[in-house]
Amino acid sequence: MGLSETYQEHIKKDLLELNKNNRRIQLLVVTHIDKDHIEGAVSFLEENGNNSKIIKVDEVWHNSYKHLQFDKQKVNNIEDEETKALSLIKYQNSNNVKEDGISDTSVKEGVTLASLIYENKYKWNNMFNNRAICIEEEINNTINDVTFILLSPNYKKLRKLSKKWEDKLDSVFYNFKLSEEVIFDDAFELYMQNLNESEVELKDTSSSNDVFDIDKLAMNDETEYAAANGSSISFIIEYKEKNVIFSRFSI
Repeated sequence: MGLSETYQEHIKKDLLELNKNNRRIQLLVVTHIDKDHIEGAVSFLEENGNNSKIIKVDEVWHNSYKHLQFDKQKVNNIEDEETKALSLIKYQNSNNVKEDGISDTSVKEGVTLASLIYENKYKWNNMFNNRAICIEEEINNTINDVTFILLSPNYKKLRKLSKKWEDKLDSVFYNFKLSEEVIFDDAFELYMQNLNESEVELKDTSSSNDVFDIDKLAMNDETEYAAANGSSISFIIEYKEKNVIFSRFSI
C-alpha cells in the first residue's frame, strides 16, 4: 500500500468502492518492513479497525517478531528494565526523534502493523497455522481458483533476521527474557524499519564502463541487503492460464 499518502490519496477510495459493492480483501500481504511497504498498510489498518470500516480483510500475511525462531517464555509481566529498554528502542527508531534529541520521549501506542493486527484481531498467517510465512511450511496454498507458490523466505533467512534482533536486544539489555508481550513486536518492527533505511547498500551504477551480467547480479550474496529485505515474502500467483510474480525487487 506504499506510503501513508499513497493509501490516503489513491488506494482508499478504491477500497471504499469495492466495499460498497460487497467485495473484500481475501489476502493482504505485507512483504517486509520497509517504510514504503508498511506505512500505507498501517494507515489502512488503523482506519479499518475491527469493524471493517473501509473493507473486510479475511487474512494478513506478515512475519513479525512473534513468528521468528526465539525461545519465548510465557510470562505475565516483563521486567521494568526490559520495558524501559524496549521503549528506548521504540523511541530511537520512531519519527518522534527531532534534531534536539529530546522533543518527545513517548511513542504513540498502536502505531505498528503488528499492534494493529493484534488489536483488531485479524487472522494472521492463518494459512500457515499462525506460524511464519516460510517455504518449508506445508500449507494448503489455494484460495478458490488462485494458487500461491512461495519463493521466499526460508528458515535460513528468518534465522538471520532473528539473530539481527537478538544482537540488538543484547546491546541494550543483557539476558532479555523474550516473551509474547506486544511491546516486543512494536520495538522489533520500528527498529527493523529504521535499519532498512540506513543499512541497504546500493552499488554505484553510474559508470558507463560497467557491463552488467544479469546472472551474476542474481547470484549476489544476500548480505548486500538488509536482514529484513532478505527475509521478504516473495511468491507467484497462478490463476487459470496466467502467472504473476510478486518479488521484493522492482524489475
